[in-house]
Amino acid sequence: MLLCLVVVQVLSTVISGYVVKWTGRTWSSFAVGFLLLTAGQGGQLCFSLSTSAAVIGVVLTIQGLGIGATLQSELHF
Repeated sequence: MLLCLVVVQVLSTVISGYVVKWTGRTWSSFAVGFLLLTAGQGGQLCFSLSTSAAVIGVVLTIQGLGIGATLQSELHF
């Protein structure tokens, strides 16, 4: 289940790095990253014992996008 999170996080970090390099702006990547990270955390709050694996995978994918974008922005400072 964590493979969704880790693979998307790595891809998001690379893509966010290129966006920061081309635009020279870290704030937009930082804001979008925290927005997606917060949405993923909110989705995790709704998990229960009956939550399907597909829903968990989608929520972890959203969370991975946010972590990757936020991590890249922090590394650029």
